[in-house]
Amino acid sequence: MNFRTCLVFLALICVQARENNVTKSSRKAKLFSLFNVVRFDNGVCSGLATTGGFVISSSTGGTVTQNGTSIQAPMNQGALTDGMSISYQVNRQSSDVCFLRLDFETFNILGPMDTNEVMGGACVDTFTATTGTGMETICGLNTGEHIFVEFGSNFLSTFQFTFGNTPGGTNAVRDWDIKVDQIPCTGPTSPRDGCLQYHLTNSGMIKTFNFDGTTGHLANQRYSACIRQNEGFCCVEYQVCPPPIMNPFVIDDAVNLLEENNCGITTNDKDFVIIAGASATCSMEPGTLLRSKFCGSTFNFLASAPESAPVCDCSPPFGVGFITDDAAPGTATKVPQGVCLTFRQIPC
Repeated sequence: MNFRTCLVFLALICVQARENNVTKSSRKAKLFSLFNVVRFDNGVCSGLATTGGFVISSSTGGTVTQNGTSIQAPMNQGALTDGMSISYQVNRQSSDVCFLRLDFETFNILGPMDTNEVMGGACVDTFTATTGTGMETICGLNTGEHIFVEFGSNFLSTFQFTFGNTPGGTNAVRDWDIKVDQIPCTGPTSPRDGCLQYHLTNSGMIKTFNFDGTTGHLANQRYSACIRQNEGFCCVEYQVCPPPIMNPFVIDDAVNLLEENNCGITTNDKDFVIIAGASATCSMEPGTLLRSKFCGSTFNFLASAPESAPVCDCSPPFGVGFITDDAAPGTATKVPQGVCLTFRQIPC
């Protein structure tokens, strides 16, 4: 950002003196104008100091060298054009760091435009994070979400925005503010293996990516949203998100009630949720009936239940897995909204 002028407030200097020793002219010499205009040479700011680190706001990307850096979209939306890419690189600060936590303070890029799931529900824009174990790609509206990225063997991690072709008649809004924190290899905030998300609190909310958007859940997702088991807690209870959230559990609207008990088993093209060791009650008694896969339009331990009900898991480690494909089975014509679940840890 170029700053042409800035207003500098200068403090008034109070001089204690005897009246008979201070003339009017000397009084004026002790007082500075409250407003003074100071001009600086124009220049490009690559980083602005903040309480959390630095801000990178550039249409050409950049390299993150400070922990707590915020990566923001440039203020000029006109600089974000179809077909362009913006890349960032994060250098590991020390040998005891293994992960990056990316907090999406704001995350809004184009999601799937074709809401017919048979066409795949593919992202128009993409955000891709390259990790030590592969690549993760998301898009759409994901403000308030987070992901963990594992550093690779070369001690750096990269992520990139790539913008597709804006559909005709659409006003593209591309905006992001991502806080980047480096996380130690071991410790209370370090995620378990295989966790794209890692929730540390006793209660919270878990949503599929782009749930808050209008074009449905994303295709080809394979990830886990994990929950840290906190001291004194032995189970986690899940429920669908309450109103005013609409349609909190629609993961495959082509599945009928009789098929729900076979989510991801009878065919290879179904979308489903995994909660290993789920039961109807928060019980650790031997012989408790368990279930692990959920799909359809109701979230309930009983596959044939017409309404959603709480589901409990007393078999740590805790977490929710999301599996989606790129084609809809049966007669589905619209990509379902996805999943929004609340969780709360239950004391032992």
